[in-house]
Amino acid sequence: MGSSGPASPPSRQVAVITGAAGVIGEAIARSFVAAGIRVVLGDVRDAALRRLATELGGDSVAVACPVDLSRPDDVHRLVATAPEAYGRLDALVNVAGITHVDDILEIPLDTWRHVLAVNLEAPLLASQQAARLMSAQDIDPDTERRGIIVNIGSQGAEFPIPTSTAYGVSKVALNYLSRTLAAALDQSAIASTVVYPGMVYEGMWKWVNRQRSQLWGHDFDEVVRRDLAETPTGSFQDPEDLARIVLYAVATPGMVTNGRIIWSEAHLEW
Repeated sequence: MGSSGPASPPSRQVAVITGAAGVIGEAIARSFVAAGIRVVLGDVRDAALRRLATELGGDSVAVACPVDLSRPDDVHRLVATAPEAYGRLDALVNVAGITHVDDILEIPLDTWRHVLAVNLEAPLLASQQAARLMSAQDIDPDTERRGIIVNIGSQGAEFPIPTSTAYGVSKVALNYLSRTLAAALDQSAIASTVVYPGMVYEGMWKWVNRQRSQLWGHDFDEVVRRDLAETPTGSFQDPEDLARIVLYAVATPGMVTNGRIIWSEAHLEW
């Protein structure tokens, strides 16, 4: 199993996308629908989610499923919507993530628990349910597997973030979860992949760095200049560029991306 190189996904594919009303989730949803993949969209932002589903073409290609991912029942309801609406599930993309800005000595326990509930527990529960559904499907002759789980990670998993400790811990643990899923599900022809975004300005980056600048007394414009100087491209990442990398992970046949961390900004792989 495992020819190399991306292929156009068949129109019968179905994906669940969490955090679909955010800038990254929306870009991924749009790229999937353009490639012929039907989508189930999950997010806590009800109005934005329903508007996106309508813009994508309505129930024939996109179903809105408002959920609070900190609630296990909502996670299960979201994943179950895929076979209910479209008869199958080929890809789960865990995009949803929240962060915080707190001194490490002052993080409220409620904040810690909420960040881990959304960033780590929800992907675990969604992956468990998705894998069970995928395992019951035949290997797709086009994708050469039963399904794939893509987790949107963070470069923050690779270095300490003193103001966002719970976030960093959740992303380190998400890497471990993803690689463990990759090892456990490989023989079932279900892949698990992590994609690291670059700096998406209107995503989490802008809010976090404004908060950090206030906390530390830094000039926000200087933070922008410093961070851009450290990027390979010298610019922020467009959500559409990240979406193309996620589509690549989903569209590449077989188990080529199984167990990998794909750095989308530099197009490098760990």
